[in-house]
Parts: sequence; C-alpha cells; structure tokens
Amino acid sequence: MPYVAAIVGDRLSLSPHPDLDQYHEAAGETGTAVDILWPTHASSTAQVVRSGTEILALEKSATDVSIRFDGQVHTVPWDGDIRIILDGPILELSSRAGVFACPIEPLQGEWRLEVESRIVV
Repeated sequence: MPYVAAIVGDRLSLSPHPDLDQYHEAAGETGTAVDILWPTHASSTAQVVRSGTEILALEKSATDVSIRFDGQVHTVPWDGDIRIILDGPILELSSRAGVFACPIEPLQGEWRLEVESRIVV
C-alpha cells in the first residue's frame, strides 16, 4: 500500500496515497476487497460481514478504536476519519493519529459493511 508522509503540527503523519481514493466503497456495497472511509461523525460501530458471518468488528470510543477479528482485540488511537483497507491478507486502518496494520485471513467471496448507530447514556 503506498502512503504519503507529511508533517502535521509536530508529528509525522501517514495517509494512503490519494490515487487510491477511486477504490473507496460505500457502506452496504459488496466486493472482494474493502477500502472504506469511516467518517468521524459516523456511528460508533461497524462490522465487515462475509456470508452472514462477522469477520471484523470496529468500535470507536472518544480517543481509541477497538479492532476485533480472529479472536483478537487490538486498540489503537484515532483522530478524524478512519480509512479501513482489507486487501489480501492485510488489514490496515489509518487516521490522523497513525496507521495500524496486521495480517488477517484474506476475504473470499463477497463482503458487506454494516454500520450501526448506538446512543450511550
């Protein structure tokens, strides 16, 4: 995945190359790879579902996003929109707070992104 490096304030920032924007998908669309921009104002949870089975779950708090898949949970900071890329055996999340990447079972068949809103009182 090609990234662009920049200095934002006093931090090094990485973001996917702008030429990749043409591959973004919208919630509810299907395909064999995932490239989605999860806006800051969007719901606090999202799932990538394949054949009716959740393969990846994301949950945002005020400062962190928890990533759950394959019985593992990873928590990373986020700031601003989150870019979710699943391509082959790699999961990548990126935001102004940084980049998270790890191996994941490759998608086979079609996926569907489900976004859910929750109100926490």
